[in-house]
Amino acid sequence: MKCFVFKSRRTVKGVIRERPNYYAKLRMPWEDRDTVWALPTTDRTEAERLLKAKWQKREELHRKGLPTLPPPQPRKGALNGLLAAFLRELEAQGLSKGTLKKYANMRVMFERLGWKDPGDVDPFKFSNWRAQSELAPKTLNDFLANTNGFFRWLRNMRKVTEIPLEHVRPLKPRRQGKYRRALTHDEAQRLLQTAPRHRALIYLIFLRTGLRRTELRNLLLSDLRFEQAEPYIFVRAEVSKNRTDATVNALPEVVAAFREFIPAGAPPSFQMFATCLPRGSTYMKDFKAAGIPLVDHLGRKVDVHALRGTFITDSVLAGNSIVEVQQLARHKHIETTMKYYVDVSQLRLAQAAAKLPKLSLTPAVIEKAI
Repeated sequence: MKCFVFKSRRTVKGVIRERPNYYAKLRMPWEDRDTVWALPTTDRTEAERLLKAKWQKREELHRKGLPTLPPPQPRKGALNGLLAAFLRELEAQGLSKGTLKKYANMRVMFERLGWKDPGDVDPFKFSNWRAQSELAPKTLNDFLANTNGFFRWLRNMRKVTEIPLEHVRPLKPRRQGKYRRALTHDEAQRLLQTAPRHRALIYLIFLRTGLRRTELRNLLLSDLRFEQAEPYIFVRAEVSKNRTDATVNALPEVVAAFREFIPAGAPPSFQMFATCLPRGSTYMKDFKAAGIPLVDHLGRKVDVHALRGTFITDSVLAGNSIVEVQQLARHKHIETTMKYYVDVSQLRLAQAAAKLPKLSLTPAVIEKAI
């Protein structure tokens, strides 16, 4: 334990100079570092009284189980360095490259706002920048959520004491409703008939498995369990979006499509789609060639992820229960399935209403109503 007062001395041009005010140094037995601070007095007795008061305060906090030292403050210009450490932590937790990239984009915001230290992060400055920004509300909300997640980690690591943007409210999206739509059965059929053979096979796999693009790209030959009585595809936790192992049933046409991408003598570690998945611009060309509008009258777009929405919507139209559709979509929450992936504009609502039991009024009630 260290507990004493002293006066700071330094040598200037061979002359020892002493500061008039006292300083205190204190380190309790359970603490891992010294605390030194200036005291506003030149009297030693008063300085020792102030030090004793501080010592008693720390004893009281320790008895209550509360921290007696504030978290160490990061050095100047440390924001990007702390962000790099945060990204390494997320990578160790197994987050996907796409998610890591979103967090890494915080550097761009830090540079635009001139934030170099954690203490520079200011909610008022962020709100002003956000109001003048031309970025989409979703992008700005991602910046806000990712920054709050970053500072929560810093607080847990005892690098900061508060989350500066914690009480900033997210923006409302400009577009109400769904961003994408599902393809109709006729549109999906035209896409498979007009696209080149190798891309049509890929579209068929998307439309009848609901696999995500990243999941398909990282599939190994050993993940295809087609020798089973009910063939399926094993989606490993390291490539699935929710980081859990999953299985996807493989229909006969899906099995046949996969087999066309497997060369003879391929090892179990062979990645069939590592280099052959089309680019986004290629998808758009194929959609246009099939006569599929890229944006409908409601402003909803069509892209490659819309094929997954088509798979989920077709599962509903096939008469599957909501729970079955959720399991086919591999969603943790059923709200995600129904709100974002089922295209309600394709539901047969008239036929559904016609299934209701008939009701009738008695003649007397009808006459009274007239």
